[in-house]
Amino acid sequence: MKPACMVGDFSLHNRTSKYLQTHFDILAKYYGSQCVINLIDHSGGERLLGEEFEIQSGLVPNIAYISFDFHKECANNNYDNLSKLLDRTKYHSEHQGFFHRDKDSIYSI
Repeated sequence: MKPACMVGDFSLHNRTSKYLQTHFDILAKYYGSQCVINLIDHSGGERLLGEEFEIQSGLVPNIAYISFDFHKECANNNYDNLSKLLDRTKYHSEHQGFFHRDKDSIYSI
């Protein structure tokens, strides 16, 4: 059971845009261009959240946004459908690097 997703209209649109812009500006400073992959449901409350995030991220330059309904596409353990996501993200994965840090080391490609 997952909690309900609530997206309200509380006139936060402009403030949200500012914070999202700041967040992605900081990420771009350290990592370069960004590709956001949204895996949430395209139905119910999650649909509303995804639509709002897509609108907001569209206001930020240099962000690629890809929406993939993981729950629908991979229902009944149909993970072969992840190839659809890989096809859609291929360009971005070929043009971006990789960064991982743990307590002992840093990996960057």
